[in-house]
This record gives sequence, structure tokens and C-alpha cells, in this order.
Amino acid sequence: QKGADHLAQVFETREQLNTDYLAAKALYDTERYKLELEELQLKKDKIESVTALARETLRQTQLKESIKQDEADMKIFTDAQTKLRQMVFDQNVEAVIAAKNSD
Repeated sequence: QKGADHLAQVFETREQLNTDYLAAKALYDTERYKLELEELQLKKDKIESVTALARETLRQTQLKESIKQDEADMKIFTDAQTKLRQMVFDQNVEAVIAAKNSD
């Protein structure tokens, strides 16, 4: 009987140790997963930050390019306007000279 009681106590102790081990392992795994999740969240935040910075840089670059294009278009327009004025002036001068020569 004493041996049976001892064997039952050994099994009960073994069962309790097994339960304690599983509880400790679950707690460890939970904490490990929390840390991994925090690490992933930090990586996600960093990626979002870098992405936002990249978008802003791209927007500014596109804006600068647009301004450069507008300036180039304005120069073309101004040059064309200057040439047109010069042509009108030259034609007016030729007309005045022709009118004076016909007198």
C-alpha cells in the first residue's frame, strides 16, 4: 500500500510539474511574442516614417521640376514675344522708310 501511495504521489508530482512547466512555457512564449510584436511595430513605424519622408521628397522634387518647366515655358514665351515685337518694330521702320522714299 505504501508503495502504491508513493507511486500515486510521484505521478501527482509529475503531473503538477508538467502543468507548471506548461504554464511557465506559455508565459515565456507570451512575453516573447509581445516583444516580437513590439519589435515589428517599431519596424512598421520606421517604414511608415521613411515612406512618408520619401513621398515628401518626391513631392518636393516634382514641384521643383514643375517650377523649372514653368520657368522654361515662360522664357520661351518671353523670347517669342520679344522676337514678335522686334519684327513689328522692323516692319514699322521699313514702312516709315518706304513712305519717306516715296515722298
